[in-house]
Amino acid sequence: MPRTAPHEGCPTVTVGRQDTHPCVAAAECGVFAQPSDARGLLQLAAHLLLLCGTGVCVWSLAEATSWLGWLAASAAHGCVLAHLYMPLHESTHYTAFRSHWLCDAVAWACGAATTFNATFFRHFHKQHHIATQEVGADPELPGASASLANYAHKLLGGEMLVALRGLVLTGWGGCDSVLPIPWVPAAEARALVFSVRAQLALYAGVALGACANAAWRRAVLQLWLLPLALGQPPLWAHFISQHTGTALGTADARRNSRVVLASAPYHFLTWNMGYHAVHHMNPRIPFHQLPRAFRELHAQKPFAHVARSGAHVHAALLAGLGEGAGAVGGAGGAKRRLQKGG
Repeated sequence: MPRTAPHEGCPTVTVGRQDTHPCVAAAECGVFAQPSDARGLLQLAAHLLLLCGTGVCVWSLAEATSWLGWLAASAAHGCVLAHLYMPLHESTHYTAFRSHWLCDAVAWACGAATTFNATFFRHFHKQHHIATQEVGADPELPGASASLANYAHKLLGGEMLVALRGLVLTGWGGCDSVLPIPWVPAAEARALVFSVRAQLALYAGVALGACANAAWRRAVLQLWLLPLALGQPPLWAHFISQHTGTALGTADARRNSRVVLASAPYHFLTWNMGYHAVHHMNPRIPFHQLPRAFRELHAQKPFAHVARSGAHVHAALLAGLGEGAGAVGGAGGAKRRLQKGG
């Protein structure tokens, strides 16, 4: 029977297991949980400025004789574009900005740009936080360690196609297609369907414009669709590193989530989500406070999974998957390797 674990000064969290990690203490919660419109807008502006810069490179190199240079620019642009997921994620937690209306607007826009629906994602992601690494309850499981095929599917952006299929089915089926989903409240079904249909209508408008105008078609293909596909591997490489190989069946974020200590550009592009275990300890901590929170919390009690880089996580995962011929053996080998390497 799911139970509720209240923590003073922090949001109530409903969990479906018997052990819960202590949320960040009330005093610390007040120190860290301070979203800022200014910090959020500055981060978003820098992200969009970088996106414009890579877009200019793609557009300029499209007529160049070297297709390799154009492809490299498209991949870089796609990486920045796909990582608009990060302001979507932060905004659905209402930690990207202090103003809730700004969070809602940015979440929906960034979701549309990256083929996520912000309304659906808010429910999906809430369930992930409620039941992190709980088999049968966490919608993000099975993870990439299940098999080499599952790893490749996730890394190459197969989940993007799954998300698009879900959008279409929801838009077509309406509330009847949403109500069977256990973690979508029945009272929210109509709003979810409206949001999905609005997003599909936007896509239809873009498609019609592309059919009618050659320049618009070129922009849609070269600055959005192709780069977005190329940007999936780096985005999903980050996703895979967050929980793969960490403890199952525990609510302790120090053990069921990972911290990836990587380069400054990585932390910039991911809005500090490399500090993912800290985020799971208290989702109210905004992105710009996560590095400080990690330093202080790690000093008090070390996190179980701290990796030097995402490359180390993936190397251990692939080595572990190679130890088993099937899904079970591969998953076991991957878990052992990842636990040794953080």
